[in-house]
Amino acid sequence: MRLAIDASRCRSGGAERHLAGILNNLSIDETSFNSVIVWIPKSFSEQLPTANWLEVRHPKLLINNLLGELLWQAFTLTFLLKRLDAKALLTADASSLCFFKPVVVISQDLSSFEPEVLKSATGIMRLRLHIIKWIQVFALRRAKIRIYQSRYALTLIDRVVKSTKKSAVVAHGVGSSEKRWISKYFLMKKPITDHYKCLYVSPFAHYKKQLELVRAVRICRNQGLDLSLELIGGGAGDYADQVLKEIEIGKQEGCKIIVKGFMNHKEVLESMSDADLFLFPSTCETFGITLAEAMTVGVPIICANASSLPDLLEDGGLYCDATKPTSIAECIFEAVNNPIDTVNRAFLAQGIANKLSWYKASVDTFKLIDQSLNANSNGKVKI
Repeated sequence: MRLAIDASRCRSGGAERHLAGILNNLSIDETSFNSVIVWIPKSFSEQLPTANWLEVRHPKLLINNLLGELLWQAFTLTFLLKRLDAKALLTADASSLCFFKPVVVISQDLSSFEPEVLKSATGIMRLRLHIIKWIQVFALRRAKIRIYQSRYALTLIDRVVKSTKKSAVVAHGVGSSEKRWISKYFLMKKPITDHYKCLYVSPFAHYKKQLELVRAVRICRNQGLDLSLELIGGGAGDYADQVLKEIEIGKQEGCKIIVKGFMNHKEVLESMSDADLFLFPSTCETFGITLAEAMTVGVPIICANASSLPDLLEDGGLYCDATKPTSIAECIFEAVNNPIDTVNRAFLAQGIANKLSWYKASVDTFKLIDQSLNANSNGKVKI
């Protein structure tokens, strides 16, 4: 039997790594299928397996054109799936208008359902979020099985979807990091005399809280703590302009803040291992793949007490109110003033991350796809 995978709208790093992770760890003989065909954008950067059971196609879409992509899913893809005699469809992004059945839908975008994101969006962006929200609701209601990546996402989105069909949580896997954070250097530091390097990896957006983070660094600097902040991600627009303006104010006060823009995955992991603190004040994360990778590297973490992040980090870091720069600053001082506790939390986080297996994610996902072929499927699923 043939399984089809629609990943035509997967362009985020987390979505790409998720698809590559489950396919690279797939044992096709352990499923009901003998072949898989996947549609992905040409810009897809992750390495998929080279196997005789896998066929990769690049749809001729209008890139980053929401209407064009949805029309392709609704008409062209639906027709192709019938012609290719696909027995099931895995939709790797819930914002889909494909009408094929049976379909298993993976929800990888929480932003349209998160109040914090909707509150900060204006104009065209707010309209786009609402359109995507109801497209996702349509797809999730039609799905035989819905797959979420955290308990938080399941609870928040299923409250809107209101369907009795199956829901399941399948977390991301995380690959091992070649370079690990070295705790002894952190333990040797003294807050009064030594320099601390802080890192945040995320594109600029209101709900990512770069503005509050820069203000927190200014507070720390003005209270005598020698630290620097490296922002990997960057971006453009009104919010990015506000962040850059705040950075300039901070630099005039003696703050060391660098914006590095987007970097490849290996470089990001190396930057994590070289940092003293990994700061993650994002208030909307479906799972938190970047946080999980920082946990694997072993760097101490200060994290927003928001969205799905406490589900993942548990007691492996310090939590702040990311809407308040003073709260972020207090956590930074807590981390550097209590280095033994900070290192112990980092070790705990690393242990949690080591349990996140791409093999398990692959097995659980394809087990659910197999279940979608059955006639009856009601209720919530435990994997």
